[in-house]
This record gives sequence, structure tokens and C-alpha cells, in this order.
Amino acid sequence: MTKLGELYSNFIRIDLDTRGGYARVAEVKTNGQQGSPEFCAFKLMRHENDYARGMERFEDELKLLVNITTDSSAPSAITKIYDSGFAPVELSEGLQRRETPNLELEIISTGTTIKDFLHQKTELQEKRPNYWLPYLVVELAPYDDSLLRQIHNQPKEDPSGLFRLPTGEVIAMALQLLDVMQYLHTKHRRAYMDWKPEHIYWNGLNQQVKLIDWNVTTTLNDGPGEKQNIVDDLRLFCGAALYIGHTFVDPDDPTRPIGPRPTQELASPVAEIRRRYWTDNPDFYQRDLMLDDNIKRIIRRGLDPKQSFDSIEKLRTALIEYAEDELGLTEAELTLKSKPNSPYFKALTEVHLAQQQLLQAQQHLMEAVGENGSKLEFTRLFDAIKQALKNFPIF
Repeated sequence: MTKLGELYSNFIRIDLDTRGGYARVAEVKTNGQQGSPEFCAFKLMRHENDYARGMERFEDELKLLVNITTDSSAPSAITKIYDSGFAPVELSEGLQRRETPNLELEIISTGTTIKDFLHQKTELQEKRPNYWLPYLVVELAPYDDSLLRQIHNQPKEDPSGLFRLPTGEVIAMALQLLDVMQYLHTKHRRAYMDWKPEHIYWNGLNQQVKLIDWNVTTTLNDGPGEKQNIVDDLRLFCGAALYIGHTFVDPDDPTRPIGPRPTQELASPVAEIRRRYWTDNPDFYQRDLMLDDNIKRIIRRGLDPKQSFDSIEKLRTALIEYAEDELGLTEAELTLKSKPNSPYFKALTEVHLAQQQLLQAQQHLMEAVGENGSKLEFTRLFDAIKQALKNFPIF
């Protein structure tokens, strides 16, 4: 019998500010398993949900991620998988109560071998139905890079739009995510369909994006068919990446409803609808005056069911042409094929570096307090840096 603590320890819930439907997620220490990073995300099925449906989603996600992880041509934005298996229901119950897991609990690891996972599923269901819950261990996306957390960390009132993401960064992020979409459509014949700010992790300094959570993907020819599924995938993407990325509208704020129907139809927003992150009638709120008409025109087209983009290439071309014409950016630097050459991207890089240096200065001052005790000068400098960071115009 393998104990939980032999494989994973230091469980820290990292999904408390999101509303995952089928899983709870914790950051874990992997205790030196071969081929795994020191820290990963441990994704466990929720025990209170429909077991058969949850198991189906975990199986689909496992199969897709195994295929992607073993494909050297897969975009780096897609999180890799390192382990799978089954854990007892007590682990899910403890995580629900935010308790420290009992590391003596039994765990059954099946690695990244789908055949072993399916074999264990059958045996465990025969012995003790619904007791053993599937888990996946995947690459850990940097916590603070979450687009949703960046939204939550912004000042509540920002009429000048200083704290939204720079337009050039949103476009660079979107182009990387469109590469992921293109890869899924062409290589795996699947549409992501689960575009949400909490699934997108963006690091402006490194110009890198990560996309998490793969249990809602659908085959392209499901339902209404390939053509409509591509349009829907693009439209949901435009809501979560372009609309939310540019406006930083908090999707949980009931005073700013967004949903798959015209928002005026909703007297009070329904959570499940509002969290689809798109609208037929976009309102740019405090950002209206800080976004030029051309980028708003692209976003509105992306959200419009009557004239939305019907191909990835059309949306990609529109974004690249806008960045070239309005911001002086080249396609090569937008797609990371060359270092930033434009004054605009150079400026963004310097701002991010300056912010990083201020954070490092704060850390040094805390070390000074630890060595010499609290001093008036230390406090003064710390408060000055804190104020500078508070007013920083870019995350």
C-alpha cells in the first residue's frame, strides 16, 4: 500500500477564489518523483458531484494531456501532466473543509499510463463504488499570474484605466492562446470551450501565458458541428481573453453582468450564465475612454453572434494589423520570434523590471528589520516603496 505522504505533501488549496465545478486543486510538494517538478498542482475530483460525469471528465482530461505532454510540438502554454490515479473520498472531504490532509491515507498512482488508469478504475468500482476519486498531477501555473487574481488585485475605482493590462500585452497573450486553439483544432480535433480568466495565467515580464483546466474540451464535430463549434470557441475566447483582458471587468461583480445573452434580458445576473464571460452588448465601463475605437471594434466583432470571427486566422490577422498600425509592434516580437524592438515593448519591459526591483527592495528592508530591529528609517523607506507600488500603472 502506498501512503499519500510518500508521494505528495505540503497540500495548499489554490482554488479558493475560483469556482471549479468538478475538482479541488492544491499545490503539493512531489517528494522527488522522477520526472516531476518539486511542486505541482494536485487536482482531485469533488466527492459531492455526480460521480459518473466527474469520472468521464477526468478520463477525457487525462487522455488529452498525456497526448499533449508527449508531443514535442505542443505549445508550451499547455500545462503538462506528471501523474494520475485514485485517492479515497476522505481526502476530498478534508480539502473541502480546508484541513491538512492525513498523509497516512492510501493512494493509488497510475502515472501517465492511460491503460493502468482505466484498469484501476474498473477494479476499484467493483470493490467499492464511488469511494475512490480520480486525481491528476499537472504542471503548476504561477499563482499570481492568474488573470482573475490580477483583476481582483486592481484598485476598485480606476477611471483612467491605469491598472488594466497594456493593450500590447493583451494582444501578445491572445496570439499565444490562439496558437493553443489552432493546435487543439488541427492536431486533436478538439475545441477548448472553457475560456475563463481563472484559466489564463499571464506573466507580463516574461511575455508568457499558461492555460489550465482541460476537462471541458469537446470534439469539433460534436453538437452543432465543426463550423459552429469553431465560431463558439472563438467567441468565448474573445470574451475571456480580449474583453476581460482589456477591461479587467470582474466577472463576479453582479453590477457588471456579462453573459451569453444580451445582458438587458437579465434582471439579476445568473451566476452560471454570467461566468461564460461574453456579452452581445459589451460595455467597456471605466475603460471606455482609455481604449481606442479600433480595438473596441475588434472586440465587439468577436462577441457579436451575427458577424463574429469564423476562423482563427481572421482574428489573428486583425490583432496583428492593429498592433502594427496603432502601436508600432512587429509580428515577430508579438509572437516571441524576436526580442522586443519597438519603443512600446521596451517601455513595458522596463516598467516590469522596475516593479520587480521595488519588490526586491521591500524584501531587503524586511531583512534589515530582522537583523537590526524596527527602525524609523526602515519604516519610512518601506512605506515609500509600498506607495510607489500601490500607484504602479501596470501589474
